[in-house]
Amino acid sequence: MKLIPDLYREISKIDWFFMYNKEIMTSFPFDVIKITDTSEAHRLFMSEKWIDAKTEAQGDLTGYLSKYHAGAYAGIWNILAKQSRQMLETNVSAKVKIALNDHNLPEDYLSMILLDINRATLELTYRQSFPKIPVFFENLLTIYKFGYLPCGWDGELENWPLGKLLIV
Repeated sequence: MKLIPDLYREISKIDWFFMYNKEIMTSFPFDVIKITDTSEAHRLFMSEKWIDAKTEAQGDLTGYLSKYHAGAYAGIWNILAKQSRQMLETNVSAKVKIALNDHNLPEDYLSMILLDINRATLELTYRQSFPKIPVFFENLLTIYKFGYLPCGWDGELENWPLGKLLIV
């Protein structure tokens, strides 16, 4: 299992948050709800529900890999996660930090955004070999690529994964 170098080049070219708090100008291949109140978006971004939704998605991904592809998961995931995080720190972190500042968004979003992106890179890396793995973080990466900020989950966690992504 190897990371995808072209993916990191693509991520480093993202124009972060250029559509922040603007009308949706694209059609996403998954359900989204646009949040228009930036104060509400901030509350949602920092909410336990959003953190819990991402934790559920992470559990789905690693649980699937552990159950169906243990040899490619055990011991390898953590190595890839560290390598990926380092690449993101080197090539993406400063750009995201500048964009957060440019859009008057809190700098403490940075670590959460990098975690989202790191999980997306791992999801995409594993999908190369195992196309049936659960998809969630790739959707967040798509939202970032289109210049928006994913900020929450509309759905009951007891009914996971039924719901919609919230974006601003």
